[in-house]
Amino acid sequence: MDRFSVFLIDPDRLFREGIKRILGDSAYEAIGEARSIAEARERFEQGTRVDLVAIDVADWAADGLEEFFGALREQGTKIVVLTSDRSPAAISRAIGRSVDAYLLKDMSPDALIRSLQLVLLGQQILPTGFMASLLQAEVVEPVSQEPSKGLSPREVQILRHLMNGYSNKTIARALEISEATVKVHLKALLRKVRVSNRTQAAVWAMNNGIGDPAGSGRSVEIA
Repeated sequence: MDRFSVFLIDPDRLFREGIKRILGDSAYEAIGEARSIAEARERFEQGTRVDLVAIDVADWAADGLEEFFGALREQGTKIVVLTSDRSPAAISRAIGRSVDAYLLKDMSPDALIRSLQLVLLGQQILPTGFMASLLQAEVVEPVSQEPSKGLSPREVQILRHLMNGYSNKTIARALEISEATVKVHLKALLRKVRVSNRTQAAVWAMNNGIGDPAGSGRSVEIA
């Protein structure tokens, strides 16, 4: 069985120990840990390389956070936020920084393992109900401050489906077009609204009044 390396960043030593025990019987192994971003950065500057970093971000404006995340992405490390903060603002900030998952500490051990598996397969994992929470929130940090110009009617349709978390295949069926065509439109609208992934596009759409999604949120979510 392949083993995947994990680095834990959390101020709570007891929590870190608990996560290491949970990972011990799985395909994941915690090979390093730190209490803070500053401490973690020192370890990575010394040559630490892992498949995945699990971090609790207490302050999204913390010194060095952007640089640290950028360095992790450059080396192909997945970034998983593991936190107790359920606020839509925190989730939006995490999405704006292209994290691979935003997981809550009250999830079950089995759900944690499943989430890590999906992250390594390229999925972005978000808390259950996050779309509804963002829609109801009074303050949400926009991913883009500049409204787009020139979105086609088809691109608007796709944006609305993204707000429901639909896959390209599901969107293609709903719009009766090919999946390849969906990908072409998606690439174009990401460029127009100046975001880098589909979840950021969905948040941008909500922040910029691109209609109500046709149904309840169905983004990639883990309870």
